Amino acid sequence: MDVNAHPGTCYNQPRGDRNMCLSTVSIDSKGKLIEIMTDVACIEARDDGFVLTGLFGDEKFVQGKLKSMDFVDGQSILLET
Repeated sequence: MDVNAHPGTCYNQPRGDRNMCLSTVSIDSKGKLIEIMTDVACIEARDDGFVLTGLFGDEKFVQGKLKSMDFVDGQSILLET
C-alpha cells in the first residue's frame, strides 16, 4: 500500500516493533447492536463521525460518537448514533 495515498492516516505512522491489533467496530442504534466493520486497523475522528480503515486499506465513514472501547475482550469498539 502506498502510504502517501492516505495522508494523515495511521499508515503514515512509524510501525517499529509494534504488534498489530485489529478491532471490530459496531454501532448501537437505539438499542440495536449492528456490526459495521471487522479487521479495522485505523480509526480517525472526522467532523461528526469516524473514518474506519480496514487491514487492506478499505475505508468506511460512520456517523456517531464513541460509546466504549474494549482492548482486552476481542478488541471491540462501540459507537452510538
